[in-house]
Amino acid sequence: MQKASAALPNSSRVYSARGYVLRRMGDWNAALAAMSRAAELDPRNSSIWSDISGTLTSLGRFTQARKAVSNVDTTSLNYLWGMANIDFLEGGDRKSYSHAAHLFASTYANAYYDAWLSALYLDDFDTALQDVAAWPEKFLESTDSRLTRAMMLGLTHLYAGDIKTAKPLLLQARQELEGLLEKTPQSYGITRSLCLISGGLGDIKAAKTYCKNALLAIELLQTSLANKVGIFLNHIIYHPAFDGIREDPAYLELLDQYGPESL
Repeated sequence: MQKASAALPNSSRVYSARGYVLRRMGDWNAALAAMSRAAELDPRNSSIWSDISGTLTSLGRFTQARKAVSNVDTTSLNYLWGMANIDFLEGGDRKSYSHAAHLFASTYANAYYDAWLSALYLDDFDTALQDVAAWPEKFLESTDSRLTRAMMLGLTHLYAGDIKTAKPLLLQARQELEGLLEKTPQSYGITRSLCLISGGLGDIKAAKTYCKNALLAIELLQTSLANKVGIFLNHIIYHPAFDGIREDPAYLELLDQYGPESL
């Protein structure tokens, strides 16, 4: 990327790509600088402004994120999704987030999980079940989050109060994922999923262990603290799987260590 920037100093695509790489490496300030340079070179490119807004949102800089997303075409899904993420993470607007997530999922497969989770936030279990049933197999096979249909259906039935239907699905999912974990013991996706499944089965001891291991896996991946908080907000603060342990000392310890107040 450095060589490309030197060879093509006026290419917005080079700086945009450089910003993406730096963000994935956890160097958020350098990523923003590269993206900002790309926006200077191509100020009408909505995708660049959308990336800048998303990066600022992940960092909790919501006022700046709103200013950046205002440069995106207001009739586009990127604008709707960007604003919904800001409103959700800053103010907890779950309804708008769910609406945007389902619209976005109709076009982009990487929003499938967000759409399902947003339906749970609203206790709309019928929609959540429909979401999981509609997921194509190729999405489940390609995702790095290690989701299984049995797991997602089991958790949805559990949150809807149908424990009889949920339990065999969750037991099936736990067996599948524990087998995968033996091969990749430091996988964030697998340990996170096992945390949710264990909590759903009422195995609080295992849930706490898997939750901590998932957060340790994030550190091994050298994910930035800001990204940890984004994951924390979605999967620990709001996720119904943690409702049963919110007063537990181990949960409160995680909150102190990784919650927004730790920034």
